[in-house]
Amino acid sequence: MKEKKTRYYVIISALVLYFLLIFLFFLYPSMKDKKNNTYIIANKDAKWMYEKGKWKDIDDSNLYNWQHFDVYEKTKFLGNYNLLYNDRWYLFDDNRDPVERDGVDLFAIKTNQKYKYGAFTFEDVSSIDMKYVYQVLEENKIKADNLTLMKTFSFDVDGDQEKEKVFLLSNMFAESVASKYIFNFIFTIDNDKVNMIVKTIDTFDKMYDNCKIDLSYLVDITGNGTYEFITSCNYYSDRGVCMEMYELKKGKYQKVKSCEQE
Repeated sequence: MKEKKTRYYVIISALVLYFLLIFLFFLYPSMKDKKNNTYIIANKDAKWMYEKGKWKDIDDSNLYNWQHFDVYEKTKFLGNYNLLYNDRWYLFDDNRDPVERDGVDLFAIKTNQKYKYGAFTFEDVSSIDMKYVYQVLEENKIKADNLTLMKTFSFDVDGDQEKEKVFLLSNMFAESVASKYIFNFIFTIDNDKVNMIVKTIDTFDKMYDNCKIDLSYLVDITGNGTYEFITSCNYYSDRGVCMEMYELKKGKYQKVKSCEQE
């Protein structure tokens, strides 16, 4: 009898543990995600909101005009201000008095999440770190010539308490390229391993159909320790600039907001 009771308790405990794990790893993240109420402004080129599990463009100016946002300019937090857009962004305090600022570009966020803004400063790629540049180009069978973008910085983008090296490479809009290919790469080096975030490769004759990709902002939108990459896609033509966002999912960065999305 005692043995049957023990077996019964073991089965019940296993079932409770099973359903608890299901809740923690599947149901709870989904429930939490549905409560994510986030609005993002990135320069003049992106006005986004998170709705029903995905990012979309904001089509109602009432959702950002005269709304309080946390506002950042490059590496500096400016404060929590009312926004107003009229060909550029204007800031106002609680008395609706204008707030002066030096720059034109800004990052602003309004959210119910415990987000973190990632301030970073680009550096030149050192002679030691050039090995990673050559490695990525060689792996993609591209010659290292006429680079128009090559820079780096260090930041803990994945929340493991160790800084990764982030690299940006491009030869977009070079006058000529020996490899006959145009490209954009954004990648990290973690424990000497290349982790690709952004990769575009095309032929030289399609140069002006493509854009030069740069990194504009890093932000941990949900406070989970991993940072989203917000990039600018700069066209040579009058198509101007569009912004895109990449998020770490299942160990790999995926594009969650693209220029083509409505």
